[in-house]
Amino acid sequence: MNNIDIKIDELFDLVENTNYYKDYVLLKEKVKSNKHIMEIIKEIKRLQKIEVNTHDKEVKEKINELYKELNLIPLYTKYIEKKDMLYEELFIIKSMFESYFKDILKLV
Repeated sequence: MNNIDIKIDELFDLVENTNYYKDYVLLKEKVKSNKHIMEIIKEIKRLQKIEVNTHDKEVKEKINELYKELNLIPLYTKYIEKKDMLYEELFIIKSMFESYFKDILKLV
């Protein structure tokens, strides 16, 4: 393993040791173990497949109703909030890398 690999692993370790990451993982596991939430998500996915092929407005409405139901579950909304926070942090890191690489690779 070269020095870059080691530093990247250290960065991953730093991210994984943040509170927002730990909170996200904990909430994700709680959501995955919640049968009610998972049944709703499974049904949404099933209906989305149907809606993509049929463009049925009733199916679309049922999907929207299920999303509304999901968003009334505090555990699920908390999970989504943490997921969004984690995504934002990861996006910032990604943007910093992209900017750094652009600077390295630009000609002038």
